Amino acid sequence: MKRTVVLSLLLGCLLVVSFPCTAQTDVQSADTVIIDARLVPGAPKALPFPVGGTSPDGHKLYANRRYLIRDGQPWFPIVGEFHYSRYPEREWEQEILKIKAGGIQVISTYVFWIHHEEIEGQFDWSGQRNLRRFVQLCAKHGMYVWIRVGPWAHGEVRNGGLPDWLLLKTATRENNPTYLKYVTRFYGQIGEQTKGLFWKDGGRIIGVQLENEYSARGPGKGA
Repeated sequence: MKRTVVLSLLLGCLLVVSFPCTAQTDVQSADTVIIDARLVPGAPKALPFPVGGTSPDGHKLYANRRYLIRDGQPWFPIVGEFHYSRYPEREWEQEILKIKAGGIQVISTYVFWIHHEEIEGQFDWSGQRNLRRFVQLCAKHGMYVWIRVGPWAHGEVRNGGLPDWLLLKTATRENNPTYLKYVTRFYGQIGEQTKGLFWKDGGRIIGVQLENEYSARGPGKGA
């Protein structure tokens, strides 16, 4: 009986204790965020540079500081991740259909440098490394594509996707001429493989991500 009374008193105290609410005070600090759901948000600001474009058939895709805009309407697509070079090419289409069936609209994929230039100067875009075919299969089934071209990538791949031979030649993830020379060559290869597949050309690639988690711990660090 005594335990029941004590427990009831404790619960009663919790119900009447007054906790401070930052939304009802004028005191602000570095740890205080004022939220008033009654306020009507202002119009989103434009980005300092144009982001987006118009497809050959007249569809528009742009972005502001808050969201993507497709044909004049806010667009919040659902994005899923699939790394084509880690899967047998013959199974790509089946996996794309599974992804689409799950409600995904955009497929994001890394282009792992180490998978395409394992040996210096010898690029391989065949078989399960065939980026162009993968993007075309996505387009066949109405999926948008977002390519993540590094050069450093995460994805739990060796060296962050950088080829072994590159690490023996130069420091990476910084603006030194030797590193950038090889990055430029790799990006040129990606450009050739994806030529004509971008939104502006009537294709399904709507975005490109450079680097990966670069600001997490500074140059050369990654995640």
